[in-house]
Amino acid sequence: MTYEECNIEDSGRVAPYDLCLCLGLLYHLENPVLSLRKISSITGEVCIIETQVVDEVEGSVEWGARAWTRPYQGILALLDESGEFYNHNSETGASPIAACPSPKALEFMLQQAGFRRTEIVDPPADAYEQHRRAKRLVCIANK
Repeated sequence: MTYEECNIEDSGRVAPYDLCLCLGLLYHLENPVLSLRKISSITGEVCIIETQVVDEVEGSVEWGARAWTRPYQGILALLDESGEFYNHNSETGASPIAACPSPKALEFMLQQAGFRRTEIVDPPADAYEQHRRAKRLVCIANK
């Protein structure tokens, strides 16, 4: 068994691994879509994502003209981690901007990144309180 720890935003091409873990990372990234594409490119079979999430937002947006609208569901909330970032807090991201997905946004981004199937795992009764309240989740993404 081999493993590699890397900064996905800075990594070059890496050989695929059967299992990739993305734990407590996604919501600290400035560009989660690009990062999920890179994670997909090194995932041979399964990726497990554990992440903070925000509440769902749904609606409709004018898309280029008043007569053209598109529905949306899911959201990426932009968070300001400037204080933590500039104070060199090790629990912040690689930049002062964090993008935290809603569950539907996460599943959509994973599908667009190349994962064919996603499943959000129900937390056990004794799980961490944020998991029980659906403010964090675990998602299994299959290639």
